[in-house]
Amino acid sequence: MLSSNLSKLESWTSNVNDLDNLKGFVKEMIQQTRLYQKLVDNMPDMVTRFDKELRHIYVNPVLEKMTDRKVSEVLGKTWKEMGYPPEMYEPLIPYFQTAFETGEKVEYESEYEANHGIKYYYNILVPELGEDGTVETVLALTRDITEQRQSEERFYKAFHANPSMMVIVSIEDEMVVDASESFAQALGVSRNEIIGQVVTEIGLWTKEAEREACIAEFRNRGRLQSYEMHYLAKSDEPHTALVSSDIIVLGGKPCRMYVLTDITQNKMLEAEMARLDRLNVVGEMAASIGHEIRNPLTSVRGFLQLLQMKKEYAPDSEQFNLMIEELDRANAIISEFLTLARNKRIQLKPTFLNAVIRRIIPLLMADAIREGKEIKTQFKNVPKVLVDEDEIKQCIMNLVRNAIEAVSVKGVVIISTDWDGQNSVRISVKDDGPGIPPAVYQKLGTPFVTTKDNGTGLGLAVCYQIAERNNAKIEVKTSSKGTVFSIRFKAITSDGQM
Repeated sequence: MLSSNLSKLESWTSNVNDLDNLKGFVKEMIQQTRLYQKLVDNMPDMVTRFDKELRHIYVNPVLEKMTDRKVSEVLGKTWKEMGYPPEMYEPLIPYFQTAFETGEKVEYESEYEANHGIKYYYNILVPELGEDGTVETVLALTRDITEQRQSEERFYKAFHANPSMMVIVSIEDEMVVDASESFAQALGVSRNEIIGQVVTEIGLWTKEAEREACIAEFRNRGRLQSYEMHYLAKSDEPHTALVSSDIIVLGGKPCRMYVLTDITQNKMLEAEMARLDRLNVVGEMAASIGHEIRNPLTSVRGFLQLLQMKKEYAPDSEQFNLMIEELDRANAIISEFLTLARNKRIQLKPTFLNAVIRRIIPLLMADAIREGKEIKTQFKNVPKVLVDEDEIKQCIMNLVRNAIEAVSVKGVVIISTDWDGQNSVRISVKDDGPGIPPAVYQKLGTPFVTTKDNGTGLGLAVCYQIAERNNAKIEVKTSSKGTVFSIRFKAITSDGQM
């Protein structure tokens, strides 16, 4: 509008006889200038015009709200003449030089320390061209973003101090904008290694189907609430988490903020409780029906032996032997089944685990040699634990025999003991076999679940039951390079305390 009015002014001033139109135009220009001045004076942003020496040749009254200066104090002066320290204004000079030299708009952020504290500003420099096409003045538009910056600082403090794992991802390009310390620690990397990476490359999603399902849920509902997912922790073990997500705007860009709560331990506890419940049910069944089944089997076996002794059945002796062997095998399974009974009486005594293992190691080594395999031991000095020695012997023998069967010919099984120096003593049985299949791993300790062709699946179930009765815990780690079964006990300290 101003350029149009200037054209009119040039036209009318060329014709001195058109004074009435000129007067009307000048009046209109004065009104428009006043309106423009009123708009500029009442803008929420500070407007300043600078010349090439960076003198303030105009500034609107917002200056007095944003700073501790008066308009009259700054007009015609540079920052240096106003008494500002060089460290305050020297970093800003390159921005103005760019605007004057290129004639292009420049944007930057700055700080100003006033009497009421540090203020933060967002600045836009707009070059103004003179008649010769060069930049004579620069118009600076300054917006106070102190509240926004303080709000962001509070957000970042809460973001990084939150114990939940949190990560912010750009919606536009799926790049990680920021990640909390707890998130980086869970993945075993630094924040710098995560920020700027595509979210699919940092291990946040181990299952592409879960990621796609989460995105679909996000699009349908606009947010996520406690969605179960899996991620890869720094130990290279899959973990389970509940993820919630919502859209936030950060730096003017729409982003998704994911909040993850690790529930891996809860899942393991649930699985352990379910396994113990199953064991308890089986134990109660064993106590109720085990003897009822064994008694008729004993009777049948006795009558078979009597019949076998008769001359008329001599030709059938081989069949009788086979039937008796099968009955003995069934009886052995029932005996093992009965060990699951909850009401079994045990005697807990302070015991050295190393001594227990040494007493049964000759028998275990004989089993290994017979299979063409090897057993090694690695003992450390460990304190006593309160256990039933006979039960612990049975548990160790079950685990070692499972390990012997898991390894190939010339395979190695290592039996070791360890102590954390405080209250935890551990026996570990390690093999170099192919590992436990995932389907079986999820059901470890469940009766009748086995990978053996002729196994009953009761040996490991018995081990779990023994561990429970002896206040111990069985831990399992498996991979394609082998499996480690560990039994963790509470140590007895020198003063007799657990």
